[in-house]
Amino acid sequence: MKHMAGPKALHFSELARLRTTIDAFPPRPIADFLLSVFIKHTTDTFFYFDQDQVLNEIDQFYKDPSSPLRSDISFVCLVMVAFALGSQWALLERPHESVISLHRDNDYLGRVFYNHAKALIPDIIDRPCLRSIQAPFLLGVYLMPASAIGSSYVYMGLALRKALAFDLHIDQDDQVISDREREVRRRLWWSIYSLERLEKMSLLS
Repeated sequence: MKHMAGPKALHFSELARLRTTIDAFPPRPIADFLLSVFIKHTTDTFFYFDQDQVLNEIDQFYKDPSSPLRSDISFVCLVMVAFALGSQWALLERPHESVISLHRDNDYLGRVFYNHAKALIPDIIDRPCLRSIQAPFLLGVYLMPASAIGSSYVYMGLALRKALAFDLHIDQDDQVISDREREVRRRLWWSIYSLERLEKMSLLS
């Protein structure tokens, strides 16, 4: 079984794109609101990521300017897509006063978040980590209701092939990884496989 590694050193061009994307992160109240909407409205059927882990990491990201997560391009890409997806459902919630202005431009903001995440995809394709699988998967999900089924299927296919390359489809008893990580891998694999198959059938019908 292939194991996921941590972030590797970035090239200058990658670092420039990463910093541009981090500068586009919303203020903390908006980030918390979008993630709560994302978790509430998009995770009833398919598994995308370990929610507790990501929420803890977001807290670290915003509170600690020296956090290694600020150098993790896969993490930043994944969170940007989560913001984009949250914006699609924002109108269904009553935000706090500090984020009420989000509702006036949520479609535009969602597209901004999406564009930033999309720009990072070439930089994470060869990175051996779960987030480099989760990010294109979520990009595919984001595009599904946007009448962009072809582009969505491309991202789904990328996520599926990366998942296969890193043996997420093989359920092995490996003592190196924790039970929690093993369960994350298992759920992520079946979510990617199931949604990619459904999307393929819709394209062929």
